[in-house]
Amino acid sequence: MNKKIISFLFLVIIFFCQFTYAEIVTLDDGRVVKLHEDGTFTVLSESNTDTNTNNNSSFEDSIINIFDLLGIQYETVNYVNNANLIIKNLTIENINIEELIIEKPNEKYFNNININSFNKYEGKFFDKLIIKKLSPTNIEEFYIGYLELIKFDLKEIKLLKDMIIGESTDYVSGIANIIDSVSLKTLTMNDVSFEFETDFYTYDSITVNNIKNSSLAELIYKGAKIQRYDEYAELETMKIRNLKFNPPSTYISEFNYMEHPRELFLFFDSLDSFKFENFYQEVYGRNGLSYVATVDTSEISNFKTKKINGLSIPVSFDNTTSGISITSNDPDISIIKNYFDSFGYDELKFDYSTNFKWSPSSEIFTFNFNIGMQKGAEILFKSKFDDIDLYTLINDSTTPIILDYLQTQPKISSADLTLKDKGLTSRMLEYGAYEMRMDSDQYVSFIVNQLQAYSVYVDSPLTNEFIISLQNFLENPNSLSFKMQPKASLSYDDILSLSYNPSLLVEVLNIKIR
Repeated sequence: MNKKIISFLFLVIIFFCQFTYAEIVTLDDGRVVKLHEDGTFTVLSESNTDTNTNNNSSFEDSIINIFDLLGIQYETVNYVNNANLIIKNLTIENINIEELIIEKPNEKYFNNININSFNKYEGKFFDKLIIKKLSPTNIEEFYIGYLELIKFDLKEIKLLKDMIIGESTDYVSGIANIIDSVSLKTLTMNDVSFEFETDFYTYDSITVNNIKNSSLAELIYKGAKIQRYDEYAELETMKIRNLKFNPPSTYISEFNYMEHPRELFLFFDSLDSFKFENFYQEVYGRNGLSYVATVDTSEISNFKTKKINGLSIPVSFDNTTSGISITSNDPDISIIKNYFDSFGYDELKFDYSTNFKWSPSSEIFTFNFNIGMQKGAEILFKSKFDDIDLYTLINDSTTPIILDYLQTQPKISSADLTLKDKGLTSRMLEYGAYEMRMDSDQYVSFIVNQLQAYSVYVDSPLTNEFIISLQNFLENPNSLSFKMQPKASLSYDDILSLSYNPSLLVEVLNIKIR
């Protein structure tokens, strides 16, 4: 996808640069001429004073003259019904296009075209552009079977021209403003492939909808395949919805060529959703080991920021992934697989989710994380912190004061770690009982007795509470939780100062095991 955009911009730049040294003008008598540096000119078309002059033919001739001047090869050029420009077998530099169709081209840019034609914005370039079979003429580096652009617009047309011919050298600001001025209703590409060094990429289709103000409403990949020397990957679909960036005016004065990590938080505004389905990847190691990873679905959503002192600070984020599996000929992974095979699992699939929310006004931060094995068990972690200033964490991340801040300011308000059984416990107990030549009840009693025997060596007020809770869980697998909810939020230094007295620490943290 990136190389396709670069190729498109490359064509645009070539088109502009050709006019830096060649200018086409229309004389008072109607003749179209090419001006030379020595003051002479070459007539490209004679005056046509016939009152029945066909505007269709005039525009067509203008396009032909442009192509001839720039050395662009073509088979035929037709301007149909004053609406559609159709060009067959077009070659620009080393790029060949079997057919180029431009619907309703903006004649203000193309009639009597020269470098000064782009001194001001004259509206969108065209209603629709269609390219069929775009490929290099010499080597097979990339290929696009079909490309369609609908309502492409670039308001900073003069700025682009000035940057190309060197009249504007503020490239960071210029590029940011040019990108911000681009708008596009739809970009569709089908049957796309390209090579980059030893990598090969193919896509069944790529669709972009509604680009405006540095943001896009939708980006969709379908049928993606990537081949590298050490891996192969496939992706059925990927969708990005409502990806928004900040306008250049809000960050360009703060940008300092990424000299500080904080600059990463200048640009991004929000993301509604980033989702992919049916991912498959093979990785080949040099030591003969190989790995295969698959993911059924994964989605990032509700990613939002709030502007604080020029930085876009994250305030919410959700991520859910399901159906993760990894297989390999790696002996360590094979041992784990064989271990679960003994519990009766023919495949291992995992799910996880995470989310956080931060309130700038109250400085309350909540973080939740779940990970689980399908038909096995799930671990859920929930936490809440007070007095967390994400702006300070980001802005001062490279300074010595950050360590003191982390030890004294963020305070834990609550934490909850829960194990939920979904079938794994009973399988493990059955297997353990079989190995010990016991029934399940005997095996549970054996485990509890072992824990009680070792508990005399552990000086902790939670020991008995843990043994009782574990026995209840083993006898009736459901959930086992560790909860901490201090009556007053505590910092790292607060907890460290209480560590000399475990009984007092447990009491102050209000720890419960259920």
